[in-house]
Amino acid sequence: MLAAAAATLVLETAVTGLAAAVKKGLGGMMVTGAARVPLSFEQVFALITHPTNEQIFRHLDKCDSREVLEAGGSSGLTVVESEHLASWRFLVFSGTVRTRLRVEQRPSEGQVDFSLVPSGSKLQLMRRFNGTWRIDKTGGSSQASCLGDAQDQQPVLLTLQQEAQPTVYLPPPLGRLFRSIACRQLAGIFEDILVEAQRIQQGRPTLWPAEAGAGEWTGDS
Repeated sequence: MLAAAAATLVLETAVTGLAAAVKKGLGGMMVTGAARVPLSFEQVFALITHPTNEQIFRHLDKCDSREVLEAGGSSGLTVVESEHLASWRFLVFSGTVRTRLRVEQRPSEGQVDFSLVPSGSKLQLMRRFNGTWRIDKTGGSSQASCLGDAQDQQPVLLTLQQEAQPTVYLPPPLGRLFRSIACRQLAGIFEDILVEAQRIQQGRPTLWPAEAGAGEWTGDS
């Protein structure tokens, strides 16, 4: 966790309905965003755990590897390690970063936790990068089982909280740039999810069906 933090800054974003805030700490930050997504609880969970969801997230260039360490079982917990190449851009600055994450999926709780897997390399840019997705039902119940049929779904509240700390100390100007990049990416993540939700409602999802003839994706293969 971050050490004693400054006051939380509430951010204005171009994404309608997105509430976002960043809290500075010693050497790092915590950034949080939340928005209502017009899909079912199951659909949203499947969307954020889909093994090829780099197709909908603009900042993910490709997935280099994905390994299932633990699959379901009585607890329903699925543990995955995946390595992604991600891109970032802010004003005239841009770059790419490779990250390997351990992802713990808990469908019964509507929660996905992720944490950075240390590479051991001196070139690793992040000392800490972890966070949690939470999906909360906002009322009503869903009877639909098909991921492409979300017209009458009650929206869910999707929250993403990320903690990030670079390997090296960033002086104030670079620290502000780092926070700006992180906040811009957070807004982009939610915008991509809401755009995909609209596609699903219109019957033209990017990711489903996962296999020919499949009606839904469970996120565990």
